Amino acid sequence: MNAEKREELIQEHEEALIRVFIKKERRERYRTQLNLIKKRPAFLDRLSHRFPDDIDARSQQNHVLLADVNAEWTGQVTSDHPCVVLALEDRFDRRVIVVDALRSQLVDASFGILVSVIPGNLVFYRDELACEVIVLRNRARN
Repeated sequence: MNAEKREELIQEHEEALIRVFIKKERRERYRTQLNLIKKRPAFLDRLSHRFPDDIDARSQQNHVLLADVNAEWTGQVTSDHPCVVLALEDRFDRRVIVVDALRSQLVDASFGILVSVIPGNLVFYRDELACEVIVLRNRARN
């Protein structure tokens, strides 16, 4: 994937994440934070502890064990489907991975992490302490 396509994919996933899964009163602030290099860490820092407070109640949430993560996307996308990672750690943030690597990304992250699988429809979140993952789905599409 070339750099331009990669950037378009990242933007699509980040915008859909905010539009669908973040509380309305927080959306504009998060858009600004994600798009400004100096402010991006402020949003990403919330992933470690406070992100669940910002999730729109209209989204469907399901808690699963890390070991069961793959069962949540199987049948919806192929194992080589591209996903976008948002994380406080530079080694993970803005990476495009294949969904088959999703579980290992969630396990390897030391701090909070989001992996967007289907823009605006399927996102995985893990905070820095949890052995559980929150699976977010768009209720309107399910």
